[in-house]
Parts: sequence; structure tokens; C-alpha cells
Amino acid sequence: MVRSMYQDVYDHEESHWWFVGRRRIVFSMLGKYLPAVDGQLRLLDVGSGTGANLKRLEKYGDATGVDISEEAVKFCQLRRCKHVLHIGAGNLPFGDNKFDAVTVLDVIEHIDDDCMALCEYYRVTKDKGIVLITVPAHRFLWGSQDVASGHKRRYVAAGLKDKVQRAGFSIEKMTYFETFFFPFVFLSQIKEKLIKNITGKSKSVIWVRGHTCFENKLLGFIFSLEARFLERFDFRYGVLLLCVAIKAH
Repeated sequence: MVRSMYQDVYDHEESHWWFVGRRRIVFSMLGKYLPAVDGQLRLLDVGSGTGANLKRLEKYGDATGVDISEEAVKFCQLRRCKHVLHIGAGNLPFGDNKFDAVTVLDVIEHIDDDCMALCEYYRVTKDKGIVLITVPAHRFLWGSQDVASGHKRRYVAAGLKDKVQRAGFSIEKMTYFETFFFPFVFLSQIKEKLIKNITGKSKSVIWVRGHTCFENKLLGFIFSLEARFLERFDFRYGVLLLCVAIKAH
């Protein structure tokens, strides 16, 4: 993520429809799959960004956040997150079998060696603990937002499943989401490519602005509805992918 985007995310992460909807879905899945343990859950949030998700994880137990961006860590501290660390690229600064749950929300698409990263998440997860991963889906949806965010790739379910299983995890749930908006995002990407081919220019990325209060609430409500469906079903297409996996041994 470019540095100028952190302030935008911090300012809008609590209210923008996309963050609200994704958070509802993610925490719905956490509520369903978090392991039952004696005592307090230990949770790790990898790539905490500006800290809105980490702050909510603190309600579930002892939550620690890590990020390779010093800028992100500063915003987490500004949000009064209790435990957040600045880390370098590579191995996580924790011992083996440390956490009951690891959340990796829109992170591994930024990492050159995503397979090695998944192995690290496996190492620090306790036996019968879970990892919850979200990533952008489908290469054909690649656009200016991916470039601005520093993405290396987008994923399909079969490819992500293979990488997660090779790291040692067993898949509990693999589903696309942001499905209700998929046709609109797809058409938007076609429009962006056409404009670029004609003008030679990419559209500017101001992705957290431009909605009225009513539009924002309506879009957030529609996106959040997916949480109810995902508790029972898996979507076969969508803008994003969600994986819940367990460390079975």
C-alpha cells in the first residue's frame, strides 16, 4: 500500500461500506470456527494495517498485531491497539505453536513468496488452531487498485487451496465473497481497460471516497448480507476469496 493511502484507510475503516461488509463476514466466520480453549484465546493478526480489525480481535482474547510498515504500526497505536509490532520481511518473531487463531486479511497477495509465508503461519499456529485468510480473486479483475495497493497477484480457489494444503493445513472452508457486487466490479474493470487502451491513462485511485451517506449505508448493508449466506453456503465466484483452515496435527 502506498503511504498516502494509510490516512485514507484510517479515516474511513470504521464506516466505509467495503470495510464494514468485509468485517461482518470475517468475524462471522471467526465466530463459527474459532477453537474452544481453556482460558483466553491467543490471536495473531498479520498485516494489521491501521488496526480496526486488530482492535476487534481484542474482544476475543489476547490479540497481537504485526505489520512490515512502520506507518501502519503508528496508526494501530493511534487506534489504541494493545499489542502491535513492527516486523521485517521473513520469519515471524514468535515461537512455534503460539496462537489459537491467525488472521491474514488481504496480505499474502503482497508477498513475493506466499508459500513460505503460509508455512510460517502454520508454524506459529497451535495444533487444532485456525488460520483465516482473505485475498483478491481472479487475475482478470486486475486493475489500478491492485497496482496502487502493491499486489503481486490475485487468486483462484483451486490455487489458494493447493498452497494452503502444501503448508500443512486442512481446509475447513473455501469460498468466494463480495459476490453480489461481482458483475459491477467486472464491468468496471472492462471500462477501465477500454479507457486505458483509448487514452493511454489509468484511472486515479480514490477508492474510499465518493459515496453519499445513504449510498454508503445501502452498499454496506448489501455486502453484509453475504455473511448470512456464507454461514451455510460457499459462493462459486466473487471479487474476493476467503479460506478457513485448521492445523490438524
